[in-house]
Amino acid sequence: MNGRAILIVLATCVSATVVYAQMPPMGGGMPPGHPPMGGSRPTSMPAGHPPMGMPGMGGMGSASQPDVKGSLIVRAVQGTKGGPVVVGEPVVVELYRMGQAVGKFNGKLDDRGMAVFDALPVGMGAQALVTVTHAGVPFRNVSPPMDEEHPDQSAKLTLYETTDTPPAWRITMRHIMVAPGDNDGVYVKEILVLDNPSDRVWTGQANKAGERSTMVFALPVDPVKFDIAESLAFDRHSAKFDGKTGQLTVVQPLLPGKSQYQFGYLLASTKGKLSLTVTAPQATSQLMVSMPKELAEACKVKGMTEMNAGPTQRMWSVSDLAVGAKFTFDFSKLGSIQRPPGKKSGSADDPSDEHDGPSTRTFVVWGAGLLAAGGVGYLLLKPSRQAPQRRA
Repeated sequence: MNGRAILIVLATCVSATVVYAQMPPMGGGMPPGHPPMGGSRPTSMPAGHPPMGMPGMGGMGSASQPDVKGSLIVRAVQGTKGGPVVVGEPVVVELYRMGQAVGKFNGKLDDRGMAVFDALPVGMGAQALVTVTHAGVPFRNVSPPMDEEHPDQSAKLTLYETTDTPPAWRITMRHIMVAPGDNDGVYVKEILVLDNPSDRVWTGQANKAGERSTMVFALPVDPVKFDIAESLAFDRHSAKFDGKTGQLTVVQPLLPGKSQYQFGYLLASTKGKLSLTVTAPQATSQLMVSMPKELAEACKVKGMTEMNAGPTQRMWSVSDLAVGAKFTFDFSKLGSIQRPPGKKSGSADDPSDEHDGPSTRTFVVWGAGLLAAGGVGYLLLKPSRQAPQRRA
């Protein structure tokens, strides 16, 4: 089945399982000339890894010492000015070792806003994902590595009150990286840094059905592939994607502080031509677009200022965008551009093909505007200012 046929299934079925061929790695550094993405939290995780780091091999206990027990002190503090003291809230601690869950423990915050978990199995090395639910919002953080040498650790979470009133939030940076893709198309990878300057969680705007959302992206209609990088900032439960309309809707609440989104998609060309339109979903401090030099030579860019990006890359930038601002990138003669390793120009986009990089992924997609929060893609809004928390 080719990519176009896959998208027909997505657009016509109320619920369907769609296999997307591998996307290029979502992680990686910025191209030369890119300014620092300051303030954003860790985002890249190995494929299949839970949303947290793991202790290094040097800190792992040996196979002959599996019974070392550790403890974790969880402390929650109120981050909203004038908010109530956080006590009695449910706490869940999930232990992971080398990407595998090894234990789950439940507790509650005491009158000091603390919870202590003893006798945790950490001899072979582990790390805790801590979830505290407050005002209906799960707040998450990860502990430092726990092992034989460091059996006792602590984790602090800052909790916030909610509000229906939109804060004066904005996108401080949106960087779009374009690369040659399969079938004479292009891969588009987007990284966004958002800032909510308030001290309350915005629950979003409600539609007629009472469903809330905090942001809506207008992405290209019927992308051949769509993928969102799972991280401390995102997971698959935080957004709904409708391939028929190209609408990506963020359904999770917006937490205070800075957060980072990262997603990507593959666009097919028609006779070597395609257009990519970028629309600002919110006031944006800076938009940057970069691509390899050979791809830029096949693209017309208007309204953006070119920056110095080195001999192999070209980069454009524009500042202070209003909501709805649009820029279009017209590509032509894409059949003459060098394809990714192992891919041939005009080759069939068969998900069963073997690829370099991440393996093929399967996502459950809810079509026809009935996409569930656990559907395609996976975003999650951010943690608080003081700790790399993650909203479930």
